[in-house]
Amino acid sequence: MKQLPSLYSVLVLFGKEIDRSVASPANFADLTEQIASLLVLTGCRLTARGTILGAKWRKVAPRRGPWSPVLRDKYIGSFGAGSFRALELFDSRWHDDRFPNAFGSIHKYFDYSRGVETERTDIGAENNVTVALREDLVDNAFERLKAASHDLLEKIDGFYGTIESGVPWEQPVGRMFEDMIDIRWHNRGDNDYGNGEYQVQKMVPRLNRGNLLCRTQFTHYDLQGLQKLRGVTSVEKWPGGLTYLELNKQPEYGSKPPPRFADFIRFIPEEEPDA
Repeated sequence: MKQLPSLYSVLVLFGKEIDRSVASPANFADLTEQIASLLVLTGCRLTARGTILGAKWRKVAPRRGPWSPVLRDKYIGSFGAGSFRALELFDSRWHDDRFPNAFGSIHKYFDYSRGVETERTDIGAENNVTVALREDLVDNAFERLKAASHDLLEKIDGFYGTIESGVPWEQPVGRMFEDMIDIRWHNRGDNDYGNGEYQVQKMVPRLNRGNLLCRTQFTHYDLQGLQKLRGVTSVEKWPGGLTYLELNKQPEYGSKPPPRFADFIRFIPEEEPDA
């Protein structure tokens, strides 16, 4: 029997791998330290699991285990044996009948060009960081993630992101569940952008309570006009040419952005209904 749903604040950031790679030893150490420092605010002990693929897709990442400086160094030592894909840090008590109190991940996107693996992807994003905190365990979880996003964006050369509040671990759709927090990197990356039909730096799929936007995602860059829209709490200029847009509440899951926002922000077109 599953627990009653807890609500989370969730940070999802997208970045590039050109100037700073998430798999460079120093950057990986900094990223994991910052992510872990957020997760332990819930009072949980952290477990780690990851994916590093060597020759012939052989898995060469360290085994799942308690997160520690020793395990971190083992991951860094494994980078030379293969291609880093992902690391997940999470509440060690997470199991099928109990969602974690906290979850964090680093993912790298890969694509293929002429049969050769490449970090340049059709969606235009090459890495992702996700951090989720249970709101009943961390005071001002949304604000903490907002503050932490400044450093995280710099470490991943970030250009787009969202901060959600009051969201469950998974969204029920009939008898099925979707949009689980631990696969946000896929839902908000490949799925939203049609596996490359659209590009992250040019469009956004929806609005959340907190939105980090790059200049090329705007149809009309008028921050004063955007600030005047109903439902907008703040519009801020951030480093790196980013704009932070905060709404007064988290939109309902699956809801469409109000039409007035399309005067300023470029949204992914809705799919045509099946005939």
